[in-house]
Amino acid sequence: MTTDKGPASVPVYTSYSTLGTFLDWLKDMTAIPTRIDRSLWSTKFSGAGGLLLMAGLRFLKLLDGDKPTDALEDLVLADPERRKTLLLAVLRNAYGPALVDELPKMTPRMLDDGIRALGSTDATHRKAVSFFVNAAKALGLNVPANIAKKARNKSSMAGKKKTVPKPLIDNRKGGNGSGAQKPTPGGDGIPEITQAVTFQNGAGFVRISYFADGFKISEADEDLLNDLIKRMRRHNELPGGDASRPEETRVEVMSP
Repeated sequence: MTTDKGPASVPVYTSYSTLGTFLDWLKDMTAIPTRIDRSLWSTKFSGAGGLLLMAGLRFLKLLDGDKPTDALEDLVLADPERRKTLLLAVLRNAYGPALVDELPKMTPRMLDDGIRALGSTDATHRKAVSFFVNAAKALGLNVPANIAKKARNKSSMAGKKKTVPKPLIDNRKGGNGSGAQKPTPGGDGIPEITQAVTFQNGAGFVRISYFADGFKISEADEDLLNDLIKRMRRHNELPGGDASRPEETRVEVMSP
């Protein structure tokens, strides 16, 4: 049986809310599919986000390849209170009882070490910790305050500079060829960034602009934005795309 290739088995680093969305999505179906493959999940989740979710489900032992495990089926069919009990068992099985049960006594460093020991990398560690902490809070575990702050949410980005990719600037007439960032009409200092994609064979192009405050953007919105940028960049790399675009640069998106 073939499976969709995704990241290696490392601690989950998609958002905890995405897991809940996935479980509810399956529950709304007439029956749980015998396989959760790309032809199914791509109707609900983006390419990059879906692959991360599938990898996370395998780490949690909710998928065996593409096949739902009994634990996943039980979660999907359970009522909200029963689901919490089952999810706690899933966490203990995937992360180990010690990491879950000893969480109330841990320091941030101890939690970091525990997650890294399971295989998180520099690129995935922050989100992996965020998933675990958000899961623990949602399931009613006693999470120390200095660890609870490590979970990402809409307000937890304050006090940090957030670096996001600066998309390729359109150089056509009317585009922002200079690469300058225009402030929003409200004058709040958040840069407007323009991205253009050339249709194949010179059939035209599409241009979008977006504003992003790296201090306030939610994890779900950040994932959506990053996935959109990656899709547009990949399209430009197809035969017949814009091969003359400028090199990628980066921009610091900071609150005023």
